[in-house]
Amino acid sequence: MASLDLGICNLAALTIPNGNGNEDDRPVTHGGKAVLIDWVYRTKKISKLEAKLKDRHSSRCISLTYRRRQSRLRHAVNAMCRSTFSRLQKLNVYALVVGDLTGIRYNNNKGTETNQKLHNFWAFRSIIKRLKELG
Repeated sequence: MASLDLGICNLAALTIPNGNGNEDDRPVTHGGKAVLIDWVYRTKKISKLEAKLKDRHSSRCISLTYRRRQSRLRHAVNAMCRSTFSRLQKLNVYALVVGDLTGIRYNNNKGTETNQKLHNFWAFRSIIKRLKELG
C-alpha cells in the first residue's frame, strides 16, 4: 500500500513502505514550486490587464492568460499522476491512500499570501479526480 500526501509547494509526496531498506522506501516528491511561481506571475499579469480595461469586462489577452495559467497547472498534475502510477506499477503496488482533505479550507485564515495559495492555486479536488480516472 502506498500513501500520497497532497500539498502546495510540493504537489504530492508519495511513500511506498516496502521494508527492504532500498531506495524505493524513500518518499518521492513532485515539486510544485515552479508551477506556483508561474501561477502567481500570471495572476498578477491578469490583474494588471484588467486594470487597463475601461468599459469591458474581459479581453482576448486576459482569456488567453487564464487558459495558459490553468493549462500549466493541469500539465503538472497530469505529469505527477502519470509518474505516480508508473512507479506504483513498477513496484506492483495496487493500493493508493490519499488523505481526506475535507474542510481544510474552512475557518482557515493564514494571511493573504497563504490564503491565495490555499484557495486559488491548490487544486486537490482535480488531483483526486485525475487519480481516480487513471487508477
